[in-house]
Amino acid sequence: MAERTREVRHWARTGRGQRWFARSACAVVLLLAVTGCRSLARAAFIPPEVAVADTKVRSIGLRGGALDVMLRVDNPNDFRLDVAGVRYVVWVDSTQVATGTIERVVTLPPRSTTTVEVPVEFLLDALRVVMVRFVSSGTVPYRVTGEFRYLTPFGGITRPFESAGTVRR
Repeated sequence: MAERTREVRHWARTGRGQRWFARSACAVVLLLAVTGCRSLARAAFIPPEVAVADTKVRSIGLRGGALDVMLRVDNPNDFRLDVAGVRYVVWVDSTQVATGTIERVVTLPPRSTTTVEVPVEFLLDALRVVMVRFVSSGTVPYRVTGEFRYLTPFGGITRPFESAGTVRR
């Protein structure tokens, strides 16, 4: 016990205890400030609105094809967003026809609309059921779902999106 008391007195005399406490307190306050700012920023983040603007068939072959889905992305925030990646699923009628991931950076300027091109490859087997419905009714509903991974000044944020429409003859 006497040894412990001498050690505490030594720390008090040399100021090591005070310096250690001050450094620890500063580290805790800094950590709380950084995480608090990040939480507030995430709360202030408004997810961009995503909608299918257009689709263009690039190619069709014996086994499948490729098309470009143009997504219109409206950034309502007062700061730019960098899209670091897009994960998507394309549904035609109730059939999943394509899925994929794109890993490239697209910058969304503040308070503006940007078109993001998503290349989609599909197999014809997935479209057979859809083609029967299209021939019989003349319309086929489609839906694109997925998520965007945004890089913001406050860190990475992932948000889902969904857009739907109808293909008519």
